[in-house]
Amino acid sequence: SCCEEALSSSHFPAPGECAVAKESLKVLGMSLKETRVVLIRWLIAGQRLEETVPTKHARHRRNELVAQGAVVYWSERLAESH
Repeated sequence: SCCEEALSSSHFPAPGECAVAKESLKVLGMSLKETRVVLIRWLIAGQRLEETVPTKHARHRRNELVAQGAVVYWSERLAESH
């Protein structure tokens, strides 16, 4: 980051310069329209299956799968671009 670079060089950012850079990154992230999702992989009845679900529903879906007898062996947060 610009603040870390300032510590290792003779350039010191002007007041608010790092804040401006961070805001630019936030806008960039929002313009890509990323949706956070979770990839869940499980084993049930000898079959390996997978599904991506929105982060806010991931815990509920995982609990549903376990209640059905599945063994959830992998879950990973992903950023899905649209």
